[in-house]
Amino acid sequence: MKILSVLLVLLIGLAACSQEEGDKLVEVVKRSGEMQEAPADKYILTSDIGEIEILGLYEKIVLHEKKNSSEEDGSCLIDFEGFHLKTTPTLVKVRPNEMNMEMFGGQEEIQAIMLTQSAENTTDGDVDYLGTTTIITDTKEQISEPSGLMSTNAVVQTYYGKVQAEGFSLFPLKDSKVTPQKIAIMFEPPYKIVNGAVDGTRLGEGQRVDFIYTDREELE
Repeated sequence: MKILSVLLVLLIGLAACSQEEGDKLVEVVKRSGEMQEAPADKYILTSDIGEIEILGLYEKIVLHEKKNSSEEDGSCLIDFEGFHLKTTPTLVKVRPNEMNMEMFGGQEEIQAIMLTQSAENTTDGDVDYLGTTTIITDTKEQISEPSGLMSTNAVVQTYYGKVQAEGFSLFPLKDSKVTPQKIAIMFEPPYKIVNGAVDGTRLGEGQRVDFIYTDREELE
């Protein structure tokens, strides 16, 4: 079932998830192979931010053509001339803990688009990835999150050689009562590093990918 693959992808990407919670959720996913009366909290992940509940998945509109997408989990795969970026967008409900509530405007619960990502530098050189990403929704929102040194996403870093990384970013929606049915994500490419410094040369061009929403129950 696709939702099982999605949950496993999110487990890998949520680097802040505790080992105990991660092991617990992996067991839930494995036991829910038939999706028969699975526990109600199977969609809830716990991270240092707080609780993150998966509401649904954004799949590439051209998913059925199998172009640039994984057959297992529907992830979007972009190849920036040897820098591979895999992204799984999901709609989530975030319930921040007291320590992190301020970063969400003091709200006890917000709706957000979460990008769970893995990146790999397969080039022979060093690469600097700033993670500059913009999401445009059919509900007339344009959302960007801090990039570069201000980013909390572990895939945003300097890749010294053939390095892999996993991480995630949250893009809070202004209106948590509306569910965007279609989104477009703008991905900016990484930069080459020459003689230890970023030289301004980008690996490839920026790319726009369009996604459509599928509720979690439909993924079962």
